[in-house]
Amino acid sequence: MIDLVDNIQLYLPQYLSAESQKIMKEELARFPMDGTKDSVYTCALDKADYLLQGDGIKGMPYIKFPDTKIADVPALLLSNTCDMATGNKRMYGSRIIYAPILNLEKFEAKLKKEFGRDRAASLVHDIRKQHISQILYLPKGGKLDYEGIVFFDHAISIPLEKDIVYKSCENKLFTFSDFGFYLFLLKLSIHFTRIQERVDRSTGEDLGQK
Repeated sequence: MIDLVDNIQLYLPQYLSAESQKIMKEELARFPMDGTKDSVYTCALDKADYLLQGDGIKGMPYIKFPDTKIADVPALLLSNTCDMATGNKRMYGSRIIYAPILNLEKFEAKLKKEFGRDRAASLVHDIRKQHISQILYLPKGGKLDYEGIVFFDHAISIPLEKDIVYKSCENKLFTFSDFGFYLFLLKLSIHFTRIQERVDRSTGEDLGQK
């Protein structure tokens, strides 16, 4: 993390203003000590009539196979902002990708029953520190009134339609700040694009075994 902070100018989104970049650098520098706080959210886009990548939405339809029951759940939007813009003309159908937001307290209670108090507490500690690559921790904030977690590998998709976008905008739980969005993208990238998989695909050699 220290190396990232020292060289953060190489990684910051270039569209940010100098002041916004300064604020993000300060938040990143504090992150190892402070952890994930509600500064990951912003109220500046509360009235936005479009969806942004990383928005939290109340009441998205969800199905978890092999169960075929469909239920409405709070969810985190994973699709790129541009890909969710209904104004973009396409020659093909587009879909909204999202994953459910689970209640961390309820998740911890299940862990305690199955694995015991100590192991559950250890995992939850790592989740809050953002140490688990497939899980994004969400602090209370915006209209999210509990600590949440998102498993990236629980994602599903539905067709992008104007009425769904309109309804989702009316039911936003939160929108990420610049810092929150950056943290979200880092974790999303680590989960889905882990370049250092240590497999030589030309020879079939598993370098991780050495």
